[in-house]
Amino acid sequence: MNVKAIMCDIDGTLLSSDGVVTPKTVEMIKKAREQRILFGLSTGRDVNSIQTLLKSWGIDGLVDMIVGTGGAEIYDYTLDLEKAQYPLDGRLIKSIIKHYEDMDCNFAIPEDGILFVPKDDKHIQMLSKA
Repeated sequence: MNVKAIMCDIDGTLLSSDGVVTPKTVEMIKKAREQRILFGLSTGRDVNSIQTLLKSWGIDGLVDMIVGTGGAEIYDYTLDLEKAQYPLDGRLIKSIIKHYEDMDCNFAIPEDGILFVPKDDKHIQMLSKA
């Protein structure tokens, strides 16, 4: 088998139930990279928030690429390439949020490490802390 890359989800996969990357996982990532296998993260979280957590997870320098925001953002460390695609126009986003304003829901739009939200609630507070 000729494996060229490993892409890994974060929550419930890379991170243990304690929210950390175990030493065994770090060891396996290092072994894969020693065999010239690229290691990347694929997540619903935004790229900027992942980049800020790599060091605390003990995998800073071990990640070759991040696919974030459910595929809308890509950061490739090997090519020093950053791409983002948000297919919704800002006016459309505003109208969607307005449509749901009387319902018990909220939105979070990440941009450069900042979450833009129409209202503050317990879910946004939890997301912000994470």
